Amino acid sequence: MNSASARRERASAWVRYLNTAIAPFDDIRVRQALNCAVDRNRLVAIMGAMARFRVTCQILPPNFPSYRWYCPYTTGARDGRCHGPDLVKAKELVRLSGTRGMAVTIRGTAEDHELNSYVATVLRQLGYTVKFREVSPTLDSGLLRDLRHVQITSAPGWIADYPAGSNFYDAAFSCKTAMAGAGWYCNPQVERAAAEAHQAQVSDPAKASSLWTEVDRLITDDAPVVALGNATSNTLISTRVGNYQSSPMVGPLLSQMWVR
Repeated sequence: MNSASARRERASAWVRYLNTAIAPFDDIRVRQALNCAVDRNRLVAIMGAMARFRVTCQILPPNFPSYRWYCPYTTGARDGRCHGPDLVKAKELVRLSGTRGMAVTIRGTAEDHELNSYVATVLRQLGYTVKFREVSPTLDSGLLRDLRHVQITSAPGWIADYPAGSNFYDAAFSCKTAMAGAGWYCNPQVERAAAEAHQAQVSDPAKASSLWTEVDRLITDDAPVVALGNATSNTLISTRVGNYQSSPMVGPLLSQMWVR
């Protein structure tokens, strides 16, 4: 049987969560420094053991409403794309913060050891001391709830339930509905922008889409997470299949296809 492969972007975001309530990540300069220093190509290479990923600096995934390329944490052209880590800027931000030498604890599952080790290497390059708290993968659902006890944690990535920027915000970044009830992140400026976007969704969808783009950029600038990548997947399709269509949420739309 002849076949072809179709690649699709999944409406998902995979991140490392930073504790914005305690030092050193209560300082935006440190959060931005870590985002500048990580090599995002290295991140997706490590993540590639689980699935195929593409580089990102932001929360909303490609091919998603309100998505616009945006990466303030890169060397090279400021065209919204990620071109490489900026370790010089990162070290300068750490110097300005006065936090060099502080201890940072990374909490995550043992199966994420390579990823945790890479983040630790970057933090040591920036002048921090690092230790791990690794747990069984069966406990990963509680990692975000325990973020208040450590500075960095892993947790399951978010896959959209429906195609709107509000889905990512409400699930993980809202003051009211912080993921897992952890009270993990709350930025009043972002909250106000999100409230305006929510209100516009009813009467002016085009305006709402633009506002969710702004919310995405505000969160990216505030750097409460390190974006690891957006998952992609391949679907094997017979050459006898016509009208192949796919949704970033649910995958191939079988009801839209036909077979000779």
